[in-house]
Amino acid sequence: MKRVILYILFSTMLFAYQKGDSVNVTNLGISSNGVYLVDFFASWCNSCQKELPLIKKLSAKGVNVIGIDVDENIDDANRFLQDMKLNFRVIKDPKGDIIKTFNPPGMPAIYIVKDGKVIDTIFGAHDNIDRYILSKIGA
Repeated sequence: MKRVILYILFSTMLFAYQKGDSVNVTNLGISSNGVYLVDFFASWCNSCQKELPLIKKLSAKGVNVIGIDVDENIDDANRFLQDMKLNFRVIKDPKGDIIKTFNPPGMPAIYIVKDGKVIDTIFGAHDNIDRYILSKIGA
């Protein structure tokens, strides 16, 4: 059973964007130059709710953040976004078109994109995620 779970986990990750992969920046509305943090989240994700205030801090410090809200229910997404009072642009992805492209193995999922390429990925909850990201982007 353990082998099956590991196989499923790793086979799923094979299809996700990895370090060094080029990202379709057009569907995100970002430039192919610069550093961007692409953060996938949803209202039902408890870890996302804990990390988003730290991501807001990064945005306030000038980090280019693009949020991708993957809630299928637009009303849930709108309530969540209103409650979180995010200070960065959020793209709603209720049909899952964008998340299918990135195919993260879980949530929250953060991709650090520099000059159109993934330079790092962060999956799952992390304490002090803001400090970790700042160390990765050299800010």
